[in-house]
Amino acid sequence: MDGLKAIHEAGLDAVNDPSQTGRSIDTIEKNLDKINAKTDDGKVDEAVDDLNQAVEDYNKAILNGDTNPDSGRIDAAAAKLTDVCTS
Repeated sequence: MDGLKAIHEAGLDAVNDPSQTGRSIDTIEKNLDKINAKTDDGKVDEAVDDLNQAVEDYNKAILNGDTNPDSGRIDAAAAKLTDVCTS
């Protein structure tokens, strides 16, 4: 699925160049919207919601001054979305 690939690449871009985090988050959100719009599968919807929440919480941590926010929830939610979409 192209959307999942774009999400994965955006995450790698943010890790490799933290100055690109904002652009990466925009890419992730845009592709999550596309994935969510193309399906009526409850498991996919839940995985997309989990990933959206993880990204929102990560952004909030940054805005609150956290200079080293934990991206583990984003990674876990992305892995769940990948599993749901590829199973």
